Amino acid sequence: MRKGHWQRGLFMFKIIHTNDIHSHLENWPGIKQFITQRTATYQASQTPFLLMDIGDAIDAYHPMIEATQGRIMIELFNEVAYDCVTIGNNEGINIPPEHLAALYEEGTFDVTIANLLDGNYHQTPNYAKPYLEYEIDNKKIIVFGLTAPYPTYHYNHYHILSPVETLRPLLKEIKKQKPDFIILLSHLGLNEDRYLAQVFPQIDLILGGHTHHLLPEGEWVNQTLLTGCGRYGQYIGEVTVDYNQMTNQWDIYAETFAIKSRPDPYIAIGENRLAEQLLPMFSHPLRSDVLIGQQSFVQFALETIQTFASADVAVLNNGLFLSDLSPEQTNAFELQKALPHPMHLAKLTMTGEELRNILEQFQTKRDALIDRPIKGLGFRGEFFGELMVKDAYYDREYEQWYVNGSALNSTAQYTLVTVDHLLFLPFFTYLQDIDERELLFPELLREVIARGLESIERN
Repeated sequence: MRKGHWQRGLFMFKIIHTNDIHSHLENWPGIKQFITQRTATYQASQTPFLLMDIGDAIDAYHPMIEATQGRIMIELFNEVAYDCVTIGNNEGINIPPEHLAALYEEGTFDVTIANLLDGNYHQTPNYAKPYLEYEIDNKKIIVFGLTAPYPTYHYNHYHILSPVETLRPLLKEIKKQKPDFIILLSHLGLNEDRYLAQVFPQIDLILGGHTHHLLPEGEWVNQTLLTGCGRYGQYIGEVTVDYNQMTNQWDIYAETFAIKSRPDPYIAIGENRLAEQLLPMFSHPLRSDVLIGQQSFVQFALETIQTFASADVAVLNNGLFLSDLSPEQTNAFELQKALPHPMHLAKLTMTGEELRNILEQFQTKRDALIDRPIKGLGFRGEFFGELMVKDAYYDREYEQWYVNGSALNSTAQYTLVTVDHLLFLPFFTYLQDIDERELLFPELLREVIARGLESIERN
């Protein structure tokens, strides 16, 4: 059993917690100051404490994260001496397992994840443990983590379990350790936290995240206290756990504290490092506001992903393209700025009838989506934009769909490539109904585009 920062003799301990920082490093100086001041006070008063993060700390939208492949976040966590973390979907889905393991090997903190298993051996990944044990004045504290059970974990060579499927045997195992206090680091979202608190009364405290909920003083669900600190490090949480010897029970109090945003000390460094990574030069600009023609960024991207996936049809929304690429100054920073989204490609195989339904639904939804604000699910832009389809069009005169110049055959097989983001949105039900799908890992959309630029240079 590992002991934390405490000294013996007290029955109260503190927990400082963060969640869903998403690499918003403009808030890190304030977070660091809060943690440094708080922990110094605790150490001076000999108050035990634990420092924890609930996942989605690493997000490659930030240039410094991209430039260091996430390493900067590990260094920052080490600097303030986090005790333990769990992983969010950003770490679990967007970072290859071997690279995530290498990052965590550099961490001076523990990692706990109970419902994510190695895809080959169905065991907890070697960088983590299903649960952790801490001791405070002979009181045993058990901490374990759960992450949102996205089916796409499969494509990153993991096996994902549902929270309930995980908790029933896990809590039986934990019970054998005779714990005095049980903490769940939950990257599941508020509704799931509420449900788990009702079903599993053994859990004393749920430190929550994923849905970016802010609970200024926590929320009680029966005997369990739920917490949440919003998003981006705009708030930091503190929980006081006080053992009442009179009642033989733990008294728990939650607070959140606003973090003042400051100039980001890391963004210029990250931008400069990425700017040093030159991409192939090409003859004309790729413009985010042009929908057709040689200078259209979205048309170049459609052709690139179609070639990469060997697909019949390619689909993208031009709201993904946030800035232009200039042939005079093309580098990794310009590409990351233009396409900051942590998205992978999805290749779907379907019948012609299914493809027709999808294409007709695209037509129906197109106008309503152009100016629609989109948040989350990997999208780092503002508006959905125009839905663009390559190599499929509708001939109004003959009332016929064509794919690659030939009339669509209802019984033939077709493939379509797009970003996984479209599969998560609620607008395209026919797209979501396709069973035969492949997510193309590990490349992100911008990495596939970079390959396309290399192809231009070669040609």
